[in-house]
Amino acid sequence: MRSNKKEKKLNDTSEKYPAIGELIFQKGVSFPGDEELVAVILSACMNYAEASKISHDVLDSVKAFSREEMPEKLKSVPGMDEKASLILSCAVELGRRFSIHRSRRISAPKDILPFVKQFTLEHKENFITISLTGAQEIINIRVNAVGILDRAIIHPREIFCDPVSEHASAVICCHNHPQGNCYPSPADIDSTKVLCRSAEILGLTLLDHIIITSDDYFSFREHGLISTGKKKRHRSTAGVACK
Repeated sequence: MRSNKKEKKLNDTSEKYPAIGELIFQKGVSFPGDEELVAVILSACMNYAEASKISHDVLDSVKAFSREEMPEKLKSVPGMDEKASLILSCAVELGRRFSIHRSRRISAPKDILPFVKQFTLEHKENFITISLTGAQEIINIRVNAVGILDRAIIHPREIFCDPVSEHASAVICCHNHPQGNCYPSPADIDSTKVLCRSAEILGLTLLDHIIITSDDYFSFREHGLISTGKKKRHRSTAGVACK
């Protein structure tokens, strides 16, 4: 009899996570409570039943710790180890970034820097597109191309496809210079001209093209290389290299 009770308990535990998973798929990720969400996230590195037991204390700690100290401090919560702390800290930070950029209005080039600064750590050039509403609020941020050390091949079709499908009104382009010099190359200037013409054809506004490094940035708009005025259209919108 004792063996049967133990077996039933194990079966109950194994069934609980799939039940919550089904509810999330049926009703959406907003359906579970905060503690249940924490338990689901932590179940990536521990048994769901164990995660449920510590989810209350973990949630209190998440609210109490700052972003900088959270990964280290969470390890002090009973039942949490380094892997669990890392997974939960990253999940919290990702949620924070989405929450911020969905409601953040971009009024100056420097406003976009907090959302793309992580790309300054990349050793290859990343070309990023930020799509915005008519009120210049961020809709989405995506990487369109990853190149070699100092060059990424971009095409207007790939750059503007998603912003058009998102009904964006404006776009900001951005790419990192891994070698540390934020000033544009001739290829950067030429590619920006192509993107400006293409955006105009599609009814989009290219608000800016920003080049970022670990400690500086270059804004095409601030330097008068992009304007909102209508420009004469040119025929060629072929793929170009951003360098």
